[in-house]
Amino acid sequence: MGGDARTDVQLGDPAGNQQPVGVLAAVASSIAGTETNIDQVQLEERDVSNSWLRIQLQVRNRQHLARVIRTIRRMPDVQRVFRTWHEHTEHLIQKRAMTKQIISTTDAPAAIGTYSQAVRVGNTIWVSGQIPLDPATKELVSGGMEAEIRRVFDNLKAIVAAAGATFDNWSRRTFT
Repeated sequence: MGGDARTDVQLGDPAGNQQPVGVLAAVASSIAGTETNIDQVQLEERDVSNSWLRIQLQVRNRQHLARVIRTIRRMPDVQRVFRTWHEHTEHLIQKRAMTKQIISTTDAPAAIGTYSQAVRVGNTIWVSGQIPLDPATKELVSGGMEAEIRRVFDNLKAIVAAAGATFDNWSRRTFT
């Protein structure tokens, strides 16, 4: 979910001691420390003590951009920092963030009421809790705790498979 971001940095050295190019090098070094690619830089000198940098960056997401901007703002010669996302990037991020897909399969017990077996948002799948219900008979399984646990994980596996994933794709499991 990466994209382009334009960042405008107002530089100021009231004493006029440091050349804008020296500040540019310091800003570029700070940006490099945030694992960000710089695509384009434009320096506009307004007077001896006030310059603007217009920097085109490749960032992973908004949080990454925010981290880059915080890093730049900490620099002593930086007076202000503005950020501007390209419209197509903003549109893609909003569209992707709003995409929600309900996951359903007959290979696991149907969800009750307003619940879903799972929901996919972007690349994340949220799976609802399961009970040891056999989807074919709609009865709780018998045979003790081991049989119940196997049934629960069979139900979870079926739902995850319906979402196009496997247990190998899991990054977090919460059991309560």
